[in-house]
Parts: sequence; C-alpha cells; structure tokens
Amino acid sequence: MERVLWWTCCLCGFACSFAEQQLQERSSNVTATPNTTSSVCPTGDTLCIVRVYESEVIIVPTLLVAGFIIIFTCILVLRFCPDCKNRGRQRKTTSTYGTTDNVHHVHHFQDDIALQESRSQMMDALEIPHEKLQGEMKPFPLTASAEALMQRPSVISKAMVTLMQADLVTQTDPLVKKRVVVRALNKLATPVETQEFLSRAKFEASLGKHPHIVDVLGVCTTGPPLRIIYEEMENQDLLSFLWKCRRDFMQMATEIPCDLTEKGIFRIAQEVACGLDYIHEKGYLHGDVAARSVLIGKDMTAKLSGFGRSYHCNRRGTPTWEGFKKWLAPERLAKRPATKRSDVWSFGVLLYEIITLGEAPFPDIPCNEMLQNLQRGHTLKRPPNCSNALYSIIRGCCQWQQNKRPSLMDLKRRLQLGEKQANDQVILRVPEKISIGKYMKEAGLLQQENYAIL
Repeated sequence: MERVLWWTCCLCGFACSFAEQQLQERSSNVTATPNTTSSVCPTGDTLCIVRVYESEVIIVPTLLVAGFIIIFTCILVLRFCPDCKNRGRQRKTTSTYGTTDNVHHVHHFQDDIALQESRSQMMDALEIPHEKLQGEMKPFPLTASAEALMQRPSVISKAMVTLMQADLVTQTDPLVKKRVVVRALNKLATPVETQEFLSRAKFEASLGKHPHIVDVLGVCTTGPPLRIIYEEMENQDLLSFLWKCRRDFMQMATEIPCDLTEKGIFRIAQEVACGLDYIHEKGYLHGDVAARSVLIGKDMTAKLSGFGRSYHCNRRGTPTWEGFKKWLAPERLAKRPATKRSDVWSFGVLLYEIITLGEAPFPDIPCNEMLQNLQRGHTLKRPPNCSNALYSIIRGCCQWQQNKRPSLMDLKRRLQLGEKQANDQVILRVPEKISIGKYMKEAGLLQQENYAIL
C-alpha cells in the first residue's frame, strides 16, 4: 500500500510538471504570436479553442483529479482497514522489543507446513507418551467464573477442545503420580484446527519455566487425541477464588483458605507482576491480564495463565478479538497498537478486582461508552476497604497517557514496599454473594462479540 501511495505521488508530480511545462510553452507562444488562437480558430468557435488548449484544459486536470481520488482512496483504506495496515506493519516489525514500549515482538507461525514439521526439537523434548496419563480421564470441573463466561452467546468453538483431569506418572518414580490438567483436541477436529492446536502448544512451550507462570508439563502429539498437559492449580482461577471469599465468615468452609488480607493482596499482585514482567522480557504481550487469567495454588501461590490472546496477538500482529472491553487500555479501545503499558493498565483493573473480591470494573458504564468516559477522566472508584497505598497504585496504572503509567520494575518496587506496610490482621469481607447475571451485565459480557476461543 505504501508503494501505491509513492507511485501515485510520483504520477501527480509528473502531471504537475507536465502542466507547468505546457503552460510555459503556451505562454511563450502567445507572447511571440499574440493572435495564435485567433489565426487558427474563427472568432467564437469555443470547441476549436478547447482543442488548441486540450492538454491544459482536459488532460492535466483529469490526471490531477484521478491522482487525488487514488490518494484519498488509499488513505481511507489505511484508516479503516486494520488488516491492510497490520500486514504492512508485520513486514517491517523487528524480532525484538528494542528499547521502547511501543514495539512488541511478533512471532509468525506458518499455517501451511506439514503436521510433522510442527514438532520442533522443543516439542520433542516435551513429548510424553499417552501411556503416562493413567487413571480415569474426568472432565475438568468448571469454576463459577468459567461457567459464567461460557454463558456468553459468542463463544463459538467450545466443542473443539476438552479440559480433563488425569494422573501423570512422574519421570523419577513410576509409582508416584501427579494430578494434572489436560487440554485435549477432539478427534473430529479439522486439519486447520489441528495445526492451530499444535501452534498454540508450541507457543506456550516457548514461554519456558517461571515460578509465576503456569507450567506446561508436556505434550502428546504422537497420535490422536493431541494433548497439552498443564500443572494443576488446586484453587483454580483467582476470580472464582475471590467469589468464594465473599461468603459470610460463619458459613465459610474450613478447607478453603479465604483469609485474604491486604498484605495477601500485595503478595499476589507481586507474583502476577513478576510473571507479567517475565512475559514482557520474552518479547510478548499478555493482552488479557485479569483475575480470570490468574491461577491460585494450594499454597496460595499465584501464577499467570490465559495466553490465548497473547498467542493470537503475537501470531497475527494484532488481537483477533477484543471481548473484555472493561479491562482494556484506552489505546486498545481506540484500535491502536498494544504496548507493555497496555498490560499495566489491565493490571490496575486486576488490583481493583482483588480488593473488591471479584466485582466487575466500571459497573456503571456501558461497554460502548467506555472510551468516551475514560477520555472525560472517568476512573475506577475507590473501594471502601482500599488503602491509600493500594488505590494510588491502581490510579497510577490506569492513567490515560501511557508514559504516565509505571513500568513493571517500578510497579514491583511499589508493591514490595506496600506489602511491608500493609495490614495483615484485618480479613477482607464482602458478605454479599456474587450474582452471575448482575456480574455479566456489569462486566459487559452479554453483548455479541466475534470470539475465537481455542
């Protein structure tokens, strides 16, 4: 598209030069022979005069108008066709972040390569025989938040992948089994879906190991069904965990450690920030930082997950779906490129979710009015039980201008300082149970969107 604009500008420049040259020649001719037109054309013969000055009157203006129309059309295409613009950007994107936040690493996966070629050395190192998965494969129990998200009318490919629970025989001791979560591709999947599944597995394996990133234990790609094996996090996603903590203290089950204090919030936030910083150092953006994308272990360790949007973003150069608008930074709402500071904005919304024990952010603003309200200075309201230190961090993350949001290094420092000063005695309580219907409405998840869930 840039080449078309360049050649069009050259054409217009040539037309202008040609017109100027013709006018100069006509001027000199008229000066030399003032009555040239009258000598050629009878008095009052307009058509004859037009023929004499045909190049100036017809050809040159036509070229100029055509050039203007072409340039204007190209500008409209670039403005309203993000795919065209992104294709051009992908060709110029370098393979590293560089020193700025405004460029992120775009990884290209070839869709048309053969199935066996997708199994790189990295995948071979993670290969686990199907026989290592023992015991009865049970469907993975959906949490309250997962059931709520599955109610969205826009989830279109939920039948392609199944989540299961299984026991994995460890490498060191065949008698020891570890509980794992298995993402299995259904046998009826198309070749395109199969390739997409393998590409997703390859992407998640490329993230490597980190204490606060959900661990990919292995893959089964030697035969159907294709599987990705993850470690199991006993308390599952953070959003459902927070909803459990909303129950009244007297009715709370003793086996669920819901004694969440302000110090605990700072600790969870630090661990998520460490995981997010690691993702950024690897050259990726997460794109979906939220309580639903954080998993909580039995020992209350927090690990970042939910890399579906990160996979699609880094594969195609732009997110393919923007469903959770109330977690998105203003630049993403405005369809502009995402940066590291876009994830920082979403991290601020995550802190709001934790301190409110799972409330929807911006509950009084419709999704289609989010950008306008943020532009007018609307921000997250301070929850009643939120300290000055924590709310200051939330406000800092959710600044309209990206350069005013803290870096993750500064954010981790402030969270560490906040944990030292935080209250570890007062347990957060919200006696009111969550209403799924109310939450879905306030979070803006009842609207039709074009999702592509894997």
